Amino acid sequence: MSDDAESRTVTAGSVGEQLRGRGKRSGRVLFGDRVGLAVFLGTVLWCVAFWRIGIFITDTLTVANALANVADGQLAIEQTPYSLTIGSQPGVVRVGDQTFGRNYGHVFLALPLVWILEGVSLVTDPRLLLAGGWSLLLITFAGQIRRITGRARALTVGSGVALVIFLLNVALATPLSEKLLPLVALQLSTILATALLATTLYRLISRFHTTQVGVVAGAAVVLATPIGFWASIPKRHIITATAAVVALYCFAVSREGTERRHLVARGLSYAVLGLLTTVHPFEAFFLFVVLAVVDVVTAPSNSPRTLALIAAGFALSLLPFFAINTLISGNPIKSPRLLSGYAGQLDIPDPTSGRSSDGTGNGGAGRASGAGERSPGAGDGVLARLVGLVSAVVGFTWSVAEFAIAWVEQSLAVLREPDRLYHTFVRSGQIPGISLRTNDLEAVELTLLESFPLVAAFVWLPASAVQQVRTAVDGAGFGTPTRQTDLLATGFAVVFTLVYLPKLPLHSQITLRYILPVMPLLLYGVVRLSAVNETIATVPRWVVGSYLTVVGVGGMGLVAVLAVIDPAIGEAMQLHALIGLAAAALAVVAIATWPIHRDRRVVAVGLAVPAGATTVFLLLSGIEYFSYQVPNTNVGSELYALDVVRVIADRLPVFPF
Repeated sequence: MSDDAESRTVTAGSVGEQLRGRGKRSGRVLFGDRVGLAVFLGTVLWCVAFWRIGIFITDTLTVANALANVADGQLAIEQTPYSLTIGSQPGVVRVGDQTFGRNYGHVFLALPLVWILEGVSLVTDPRLLLAGGWSLLLITFAGQIRRITGRARALTVGSGVALVIFLLNVALATPLSEKLLPLVALQLSTILATALLATTLYRLISRFHTTQVGVVAGAAVVLATPIGFWASIPKRHIITATAAVVALYCFAVSREGTERRHLVARGLSYAVLGLLTTVHPFEAFFLFVVLAVVDVVTAPSNSPRTLALIAAGFALSLLPFFAINTLISGNPIKSPRLLSGYAGQLDIPDPTSGRSSDGTGNGGAGRASGAGERSPGAGDGVLARLVGLVSAVVGFTWSVAEFAIAWVEQSLAVLREPDRLYHTFVRSGQIPGISLRTNDLEAVELTLLESFPLVAAFVWLPASAVQQVRTAVDGAGFGTPTRQTDLLATGFAVVFTLVYLPKLPLHSQITLRYILPVMPLLLYGVVRLSAVNETIATVPRWVVGSYLTVVGVGGMGLVAVLAVIDPAIGEAMQLHALIGLAAAALAVVAIATWPIHRDRRVVAVGLAVPAGATTVFLLLSGIEYFSYQVPNTNVGSELYALDVVRVIADRLPVFPF
């Protein structure tokens, strides 16, 4: 071999080593370790298996059309591939003679996925892309299981199953139009966000407990909470939930010291919420307020230099928010949700007027207070522009403060309405004041306890609180990273729930989706209870075995019952509601009586039953309940990402709803 050839070989080898090294570092940042990667891959596999391609809530039309247009190179909505008219898209806004969507943060999050799907579809059919991608992911997942457990058969079995499922999907394949690729990318983005949520929760719990407890928590957030229901429905709630948990994890890391990596983690907790402003600025605002208060009070160091670096990082994370707003409204602090034509789910104040949108139809572009108007003689000087910007920011901050105070007052007033709280958190059915016309006269709205019965484990909270106080009195105090992280999680959950209380209960909630971001935080709290995490660590086989028994035996039994009684969708949902309440009651009895029976196996069953009940609901709702629209296509039936699942759904002995 010549010297040149040898040098090229060495160079190629060094480049390969560098790429592998960067890949490993990126993997550690995203997943932590191989177990975290396995949790991520397993979550994607689960969610894709029950993924139906289409529109579940009409709000998705607006975001999907916006994404299709951005992928074609224009920010405004000029083409509507998923709806016949602009008027059929909820939440569109007009600026001059142009129409824009909302939630451009989600649009740009999904944009790379559109490019990837369109690029790969040039060489293969989109349907084969989904089938092959899922099977390759299963092989990768099996490989990780082999490395983690040391069982070589895991890869062999996993590869065999993946090949069989791929061949079945190919044999059963139905057409998938390339026009649907932006919608596919949009749904895939929330699936990936769900996987990141599960992985981050695993890493967070593993820091405080064992890897085993962390894995159970990561799996439970997808299998035992409504997060699994909304994973493939591209709404903002999944993204907000992921952002809240990632911020919580970064906060936990930052509490462990004052080294550079801890400072970076502290800054990232703010940056995540800064990026969330592009999705929903006022949800990000309330989370930011809680984070800022808890962080400053509990931080190991609040030196001016540290705070300046954190503020600079947070300001950089707001640049996408400012850029998108400027491109659409001409005002960096006026988001699409504040423009004329869209009221949003919260009565958000307009920063340009201090109260409400200007109603001109042009969104106030170029006319914002202090941003578009110039005083006589000011010219185009830098000072005049700076003064205008500062004025706009101060006015916006004042409007937000007024809004926040007024909204909290309304939320606290709801606490004095027990019936309203009961129908939000305990029992649904025929809820007074909620019209069923939107849901075709079907009672499909479930409360927190009905859709997430595992939350009943909080019955152990008083005993856990007493234990925490005793620990503090003994000298451990409340200044530990775990206690501080618990405090932030509690703050996030309480404030976020309060924000939405004035709007709850509401139609089209299904599983109380407006406070969906609170549910992973509640699960975090459940797992942090000693009665729960010690049970998982002590008798894991009882937990897993009982859970699988409930899903298998209970699921088949419920399918048989549904096949006999042939219920309407509302009746089926209310049956699940009653099952959820019964499972929650069992959890209360099993955990509350722990000091009497002292049997971890009883507690394991008490945890497994509500978790299994939720999984059965997720399975049936994912493949049988409800319907998805496939817009502007000639498809006669619903599109499943995997055709083999479609065939299974068609053959279930449950009559279609």
